[in-house]
Amino acid sequence: MQLKSQSITRSALILGAASFLSYLLGLFRDRLLASTFGAGAALDAYNTAFIIPDVIANLLFAGVSLSVLMPVLTDITARKKTAEAFRVANTVLNLTAIVLTVLSVIVFFLMPILIRLVAPGFAGEQRTLTVELSRLMLLSPLLFALSNAFGSILVSMKRFASYAFSPVFYNIGIVIGLLIFSEKFGIHAAVIGTITGAFLHLLFRFVELIRTPYRYSPILDLKHPALRKIGTLMVPRMINLMAVQANLWAWNAIASTLAVGSIAIFNLSRNLQSLPVSLFGIALATAVSPTLTDAASTNDWPKFVEHIRRTFSRILFFTLPAGVGMFLLRYEIADVLFSGGQFTNTNMRATAFTLGVFCLVTPLESVVHLLLRAFYAQLDTKIPLLISLAMTATNIFSALAFTRWIGVAGLPLGFAVANALQLALLLLMLHKRVQGFNIKSFIKTTRTSIIATLIMSAILSVYLWWFRSAFTAGTLMGIIQIGSGVLIGAFIYFLVSNALHDENTDIIRNWLKRLSGLTKRS
Repeated sequence: MQLKSQSITRSALILGAASFLSYLLGLFRDRLLASTFGAGAALDAYNTAFIIPDVIANLLFAGVSLSVLMPVLTDITARKKTAEAFRVANTVLNLTAIVLTVLSVIVFFLMPILIRLVAPGFAGEQRTLTVELSRLMLLSPLLFALSNAFGSILVSMKRFASYAFSPVFYNIGIVIGLLIFSEKFGIHAAVIGTITGAFLHLLFRFVELIRTPYRYSPILDLKHPALRKIGTLMVPRMINLMAVQANLWAWNAIASTLAVGSIAIFNLSRNLQSLPVSLFGIALATAVSPTLTDAASTNDWPKFVEHIRRTFSRILFFTLPAGVGMFLLRYEIADVLFSGGQFTNTNMRATAFTLGVFCLVTPLESVVHLLLRAFYAQLDTKIPLLISLAMTATNIFSALAFTRWIGVAGLPLGFAVANALQLALLLLMLHKRVQGFNIKSFIKTTRTSIIATLIMSAILSVYLWWFRSAFTAGTLMGIIQIGSGVLIGAFIYFLVSNALHDENTDIIRNWLKRLSGLTKRS
C-alpha cells in the first residue's frame, strides 16, 4: 500500500508540475490578451468563439476521455490482451475522427444561428466577428479529440509525462500567435495561436505514443464487444459533459447581457482560480484514477476506499489554504497580472472581486473531480450524470438570481452553491453504494486542514493589513506582497498542520528531504 501511495504521489507531482508550468504560461497568455485587447467586445467575442467548438468536441470526447476509454483499455490489458486493447483504441480513434469531421462541416453553416443562442446580448459587428472566429475554431475539436484519445492510451499504460505536459505546448502556441500576429491581425491572432497550440498539444502526445508498443491501424471493428461497453459508458458521460457545457453556455449567455467586457472578466478570474484546482485537485484525482480502476475491477473495496480517503484528504490539505490565500491576495494578484495597456483599473477591480467569489469554489470543485472518478473507476457513469444534471440546473438558476444582485460575480457564486450540492450528493451515493465508505471518516480527515487554514488566514490577514498601510501600492510592491504573503502563509500552515500531526505533512517533509539531498549532491 505504501509503495502504491508513493507511486500515486509521484504521478501527481508530474501532473501537478506540468499543470503549474502550463498555468504560468496561461497567466502570460491572459496578460497579453488583457493588455492588448482590454475587457472589451473583441475579447468577449474571442472567449465566446470557444463555446460551439467545445460543445462539438465534448460530444466526441466522451468516447475518448480518461473516464471511459482508459478504464476499458486497462481492463483489457489486465487480461494480457494488449493487441486487442490497441485494436479497440484504433477503432475509437478512427470513428471519432470521421464523426467529428462530418459534424464540424454541418455546424460551420449553422454557426450564425448558434451564436445567437450562446451570446444573445451580442449584436452587429460583434456578432459577425464571433461567427467568424467560431468557424475558424472548428479546427481545434478534431485536434483535441485525437489528442485525448492518445492521452487515454498513454495513461492506461501509466505514462503520465506527455499527457501532463501537452497543455504547456497548447499555451505556447497561443502566446506565439499573440506575440507575432496581434499587431497585424488583431483578435484573429489569438485564434491562430489557439489552433497552433491545439496542433502542438496533439503532436507532443503523438511523439510519446510512437515510443510505446502501440501502433496505429486504419480499422473500424464496430462489432468488437468492447465497443458496446464504451458506448454504454459513453452516452451518460457524453450527457454529463454536455451538462458541463450547458454551464459554460449559461455563463456566457448571461454575461453577454451584462456590461461589455463581463465575459472577459469572468474568464480571466476563472483562469486564475483554476490553478489550485488543476495543480492539486485534478492532478491528484487523475493520478489515483488507474489505481481506483484496478481496485474496483478486483472488488478490493478496502483498498478502493482507503485511496479515496487519502486523496480526498490530500486535495483539501492543499486547496483549502490555496483558496483562502488567493482570496486574501485577490486585488494584488489582479493588479500585478492585468493592469496596464487596454485593461483599465475598473476592469482590474471587477476581476479581483469576481476572483474573490470564485475562491469559494476551489476546495469544493477539487474534491468533486476525485469523487467523480470514483464512480468512473466502477464503470458507472449514470449516477455522475444525474448528479451533474442537478448541479447544472442549480448553477443556472443561482447564476440568474445572483447576477441581478452583484453582476458578473454572481456567476461564480452560483457555481459555488451548485458545487456544494454536487459534493454532498456524490458523498451520499458513495456512502450507500461502496462497502466501507463512511462519510464521517472523510470529514474527520479534514479537521486539521480546516483548523490550520483558519489560523493561517488570521495571521496572514494581519500581515497584509500591515503591508498595505506601510507601503505605497505599485507593481513591484504588489509582487513583493504576493510573494511574501504566499511564503508566510505556507510556512504558518505547515507549522500548524505539523503540530496537529496531519498525515499530509509527510509529503512536504519528504519533498524537503529530497530537495536537501539534491542540494548536497550538487
